[in-house]
Amino acid sequence: MWSPDPENLHSFANKGNTRAEGTVVDVCTFDENDRKLTIEEGCSMIYVTRAMFRALGGKSGADSMVIDNWDLAQLKY
Repeated sequence: MWSPDPENLHSFANKGNTRAEGTVVDVCTFDENDRKLTIEEGCSMIYVTRAMFRALGGKSGADSMVIDNWDLAQLKY
C-alpha cells in the first residue's frame, strides 16, 4: 500500500478549466482493513478547506459542488 509522507503531500482538484491546490481535510476511507470500495464506487467525495472550495468556484453559502477529479501526489524536489 502506498504510504505518502504527509510533510511532502500535494493535493489538487479540477473543475472545468480550474485547478485548485490545497488541503484535502478528509476523504472516503483509505484504510485497507475497513470497507473496500469497488471500482464503480471509486472515491468520489472529498472535504477541502474553504480556501480550496472558493478557488474551485464555490459560492458563499454553498457547502458542496461537483468537480471533475482530484488526486494526491508526492511533491518532487
